[in-house]
Amino acid sequence: MSARLKQKKQRASAPEGYRYWAFISYSHADEKIVNWLHASLEQYRLPAGLHNQQGGAITGQLYPIFRDRDELPSSADLSQHLHQALTEAKYLIVVCSPRSAQSLWVNEEVKSFKAMGRASRVLCMIVDGEPNASDKPGLEHLECFPAATRFDVDPDRTLLSNRTEVIAADARKGKDGKRLALLKLIAGLAEANFADLVQRQDQRRFRRLMVLASLMSVLALAFGVITWQAVHAKIEVEKLYRTALSRQLAHFADAPTSGEQNVATNILLGALLANLVEPTIESQSSMLRSILHTENMRSVVQLPSAAAGVTLSPDGKLLATANWDGSVSFISPATLRAAHPARVAHKEKVLAVAFSPDGRIAASGGVDQCVQFWDAATGTPSGEKIHAHNGWVSALIFLSGGGRMVTAGWDGQALLWDVHSKRVSAKLLNLTNPITALALSPNGRYLALAAEAEGIFIINLADKSSSSIRKTGGIVQALSFSPDNRHIAAAGLDRTIDIFDLQTGKPSVPSLTGHQDGITSLAFSPDGKYLASSSWDKTIRLWDMFKQAKNVGILRGHGAQVTGLVFASDNHSLYSSALDHNLIIWDLNADSSLIKKHRDSIAEIRRIALSPNGKLLATAGWDGTVLLYGLPDLTLLPLRIWLAGVNLYTAVFSPDGKTLAIAGSDKKIYLWDTDAHHFRQTPLLGHQGAVVSLGFSPDGKQLASGDWNGAILLWDTQRNQQIPLPAMNLNGQVTSIVFSPDGQHFASAGDDEAIAIWTLATAGRTPSIIRHNITGQNAMITSLSYSHDGKFLASAGEDETVAVWDTDTYQQNGNPIKLDAVVSSVAFDRDDRLLATGTVNGDLQLWDVASRRQFGAPIRAQQARISNLSFSPDGKAILSGAFDGTLLSMSLDQRAWKRRLCLVSNRNLSKEEWTVAVGSYLTYQPVCDV
Repeated sequence: MSARLKQKKQRASAPEGYRYWAFISYSHADEKIVNWLHASLEQYRLPAGLHNQQGGAITGQLYPIFRDRDELPSSADLSQHLHQALTEAKYLIVVCSPRSAQSLWVNEEVKSFKAMGRASRVLCMIVDGEPNASDKPGLEHLECFPAATRFDVDPDRTLLSNRTEVIAADARKGKDGKRLALLKLIAGLAEANFADLVQRQDQRRFRRLMVLASLMSVLALAFGVITWQAVHAKIEVEKLYRTALSRQLAHFADAPTSGEQNVATNILLGALLANLVEPTIESQSSMLRSILHTENMRSVVQLPSAAAGVTLSPDGKLLATANWDGSVSFISPATLRAAHPARVAHKEKVLAVAFSPDGRIAASGGVDQCVQFWDAATGTPSGEKIHAHNGWVSALIFLSGGGRMVTAGWDGQALLWDVHSKRVSAKLLNLTNPITALALSPNGRYLALAAEAEGIFIINLADKSSSSIRKTGGIVQALSFSPDNRHIAAAGLDRTIDIFDLQTGKPSVPSLTGHQDGITSLAFSPDGKYLASSSWDKTIRLWDMFKQAKNVGILRGHGAQVTGLVFASDNHSLYSSALDHNLIIWDLNADSSLIKKHRDSIAEIRRIALSPNGKLLATAGWDGTVLLYGLPDLTLLPLRIWLAGVNLYTAVFSPDGKTLAIAGSDKKIYLWDTDAHHFRQTPLLGHQGAVVSLGFSPDGKQLASGDWNGAILLWDTQRNQQIPLPAMNLNGQVTSIVFSPDGQHFASAGDDEAIAIWTLATAGRTPSIIRHNITGQNAMITSLSYSHDGKFLASAGEDETVAVWDTDTYQQNGNPIKLDAVVSSVAFDRDDRLLATGTVNGDLQLWDVASRRQFGAPIRAQQARISNLSFSPDGKAILSGAFDGTLLSMSLDQRAWKRRLCLVSNRNLSKEEWTVAVGSYLTYQPVCDV
């Protein structure tokens, strides 16, 4: 045994009860990256001061890690050698790629490991392909997750139909990258907090750099020279540390929410703290994405524990949540702060809470089978707990008048209470199976109960008569009456919502589907317009009851199962509770000053055009309509331009803003006088195909146009005459025409996968082609954009790339930017610092021009193809139009971003959170002014 190996074994040992820290399962086609992974894991030394999630210190190395270097025999059974290794490994690491997804042996290894009851210890790392691509028709070959990772496995190694959410480190470029993916796996193996590991890893790196910087300082002092170099080196080291830490925090903010890692935590630790530590591309991008993800969110309130439900007092002045730590929280909607300290009154989880009609009394029930009354004015328990049921108290509700209350339990009983005496006065129902939901009609006449396997019972409280409704599917967990008392909505484990007519007992609309897991709560808005549903899938869905219960929105932000919903009387404020320790306040009418979306067009928006002064925006619609908006507020102006029977493709303002050129399927170019509000003269005629692209020269004297047949025409806008151009044989449409900022050239591109550069007409010479067939992209070019200094030309293509060309040599400047979808539009910002791209999927992406690094991950800005996008002339906003008829304006003011995100997070980082995230190197300071 070598001395080096002896040293390694002395420093490291296998986890208690196991021979190996992990077993690596992989396809041998991925052996190169597995070699790196295996060596990196075994050689990594855990940073000092790291603790696992149980608080124990973790030291040393994660050695040994098992990997199989030989192909398995052609048998469906794992060899005894490998099965023994799986048994002796604490964790299973699955290297995920399309090769491993198709590997029989990888699937067998995963099934064997899960069958031992260790499904929670399967760690995945994506190296190629796409996660869950098998759910997308036509992309199945890209699936990277083996089937055994995506589904549950029984003790007999049989693959079940239950889906498993796969949380994976992503080593692909543009995702986590190899370094962060490795650290995520290490955090999983060590059972340590990922953010803590990253922070301590960076601290270790920083200390090493500081030693170097200190050594330089000592040498400088000793020799009396290069002192300024040492100081400069120290500053650079600190800058490097802050930059690395900022990037790590921003990455944390972009991670999927889970458990207590909710949207507020992501905003505070990632977006805001990262930008405070050091403004970087990643931190600024994280802020922008957080703005988009919280556009319907007003604020977040932190609760003492997971919450099973939420209710609102009748006067709307008090919220109450049923907490799993046995307490009830009373919160003021006005201040978004606790109205009273949360008090524990139950020995176990609270499952339900309700207010009396006058709002003076609250009652709670839970797992301890007890009912507790509360003084809502003080938030204190009123009397002792009352043992009421022989099973969990699953629901309770006050009846009209406030003198009576109904509780329901897993013992199958529905009990009627006298509130004043706090005693049970009657037994309404005594069923065999648990009662899982209660609801009272708004007029107070009907009480609805759902019982497992027994259907829904509707009780007339006046005469105690009852009827039943049968909902097919699983257990009903949620009931809600419509405000008009005519319908009742029911939902549960079958993931569907049924809305029944109370008179007929039959569904009034087809079942509502969309949730990916069991539904936990239902709530109608007081005006009856919306039905909101919450689910274990961590989402809330909105259904428009005025549009045949159409799904009109999905609210995301909770990090765990959403458990309760209640609307405020204003019809657009919605409160949700969840198991992530948070109460979120949503505003369904949110019109953020930072993000504005309009859908005033019923047709596809094929082009947006901005006036040079930034005060006017025009949209060219597929239905022949041009809509005009005032900027920066995106105010729809009463003036509309309509060309009957024309499908519009393009529009562009002249540099002085006095003319709007419009063109489309009728092969004509219309010139609209923006001051006089009429067309200037007869349209420009000459094209033999639909006109699909337009561009004005910087002085406005010339207009270039391209059509569906590949023809390019140049026009003298003062004489309204064509300027002869050299003949070109282009195949297919001319998708884009742009002029250089100096007005000396224009560029064109389209179906022929090439760019042509043209000179303009000047005194003594005619236009000519100076460069043709500039190629480098392998599909149609969809969009062109010159940088404002004229040094670069960007081209976007259907090959999912953006190329940047040097305008001196017309050679590509660096490697193309690779995206994950067809790029439909590209634009430089005012300072040529950022490059924006829009895709056919509705994704908006920002890129740093100098480094070509992503300004974060793609932003799903719209739900259809982005026709084109543009930065506002002052650089303070980015605007885009899409084929779904929507128009988007997004502020780029980072100070406004911070104010908005602080309002949503509704708190500051604690000093403990700061220390875990940043360490003691940086002095604590508030992230928000709240």
